[in-house]
Amino acid sequence: MPSPKTDIQRELERIARGDPERVIHPESVVDFAKANEGSVLHKMFPWDDTIAAHAHRLNIARQIIRVNVVMLESPLKKDIVVTVAEYISLPDHRGQGYERVTDVLSDVDRREAMLRYTIERLQAIKEVNILPELAEVAAAIAMVAEKYISCPDAKKRRRGRGDDPMMSV
Repeated sequence: MPSPKTDIQRELERIARGDPERVIHPESVVDFAKANEGSVLHKMFPWDDTIAAHAHRLNIARQIIRVNVVMLESPLKKDIVVTVAEYISLPDHRGQGYERVTDVLSDVDRREAMLRYTIERLQAIKEVNILPELAEVAAAIAMVAEKYISCPDAKKRRRGRGDDPMMSV
């Protein structure tokens, strides 16, 4: 059963209704928020230009860090090379910094944090649960989450399995 609409959802719907194709554009959200000082959206933006400019520069810096990539050999197939972000930000560093992915993969605890975070990100892709064509993907994500996150012995199982191809990175 869908949950009741939030104020943000109502405001976004109002913005969408103002577009001939019912598409929400970021510029429209900012324009609405700026024009409606009592709105929930207005309260979500920094209106001091100095603060907003600094926040924008930080977002650009994050983008620069995230688009830098490195090519790594797949642990699943030795003849496959995978392009991944060279630096990653795990939840315990959220907003504080990024670590080199190769350093994370070579440290047991950091790798475990990366595994957990990656599974959580996969679980966050809710669209797999509403597209029948992706039912197998949804089931695979649920199975991996159960194995590596939900199960009380998951940590023990991860550290004890030398035959796990994902542990040989």
